[in-house]
Amino acid sequence: MKKVLFILFAFALSLSGCEFDNYEPPQSFLTGRLVYEGTPVEIRQGVNVLQLYQPGWQNFTPITMNVKQDGTFSSVLFEGDYKLVPIQGTGPFIVSNLDTINVQVKGSQTTVDVPVQPYFMTRNESFQVNGTSLKATFNIDKIVGSATLDKVGIFIGNNILVDNQNMLKGMANYEVNGSTLVNLNQPVTLNVQISNNARSYVFARIGVKATQSAEYVFSPVQKIEL
Repeated sequence: MKKVLFILFAFALSLSGCEFDNYEPPQSFLTGRLVYEGTPVEIRQGVNVLQLYQPGWQNFTPITMNVKQDGTFSSVLFEGDYKLVPIQGTGPFIVSNLDTINVQVKGSQTTVDVPVQPYFMTRNESFQVNGTSLKATFNIDKIVGSATLDKVGIFIGNNILVDNQNMLKGMANYEVNGSTLVNLNQPVTLNVQISNNARSYVFARIGVKATQSAEYVFSPVQKIEL
């Protein structure tokens, strides 16, 4: 009798395994961007600034959306209704829409932009190599009237992933205090020494930090030939 019960139990497990193996994986992409007035807002990759919820499930654990340094994100999901929630206070910006963003994921791809209001943004960035020095010229646009400028810097790396935590070490004068920049109506110029770099190129971007945030907002990464 025990042998028969064991065989029936094993058969039931095999059927359950077949059902599990035949379960369709998620096939719908949810993609989007962090934007300010249609312009992508670039951040440090790895900062947790967005969460996704699917109402109706017993386990209401949020899905973390991994936002890349260029402000884009992508996730493979099951079709259905979701709630995309910007996390207030985690990024270098104020969330423009504090309400939950309702998203219907349907078909092969669903795209949604998440509006945010950065404290500052950079404009008109240009880089120029002069011997062992890299000069960056750019404008700083103050977006939030009450924001105060904390730090501004050039961040340089050997690969395209560049920010204030991923950069070449030992660079001189790569960052300045915001208090030294008296007139933001004028272009800002910063210089960084790159003599310690052995390659024929570097990747660079500008970072601007407000005192109201622990994070920088960045310019797009540029590849600089030396």
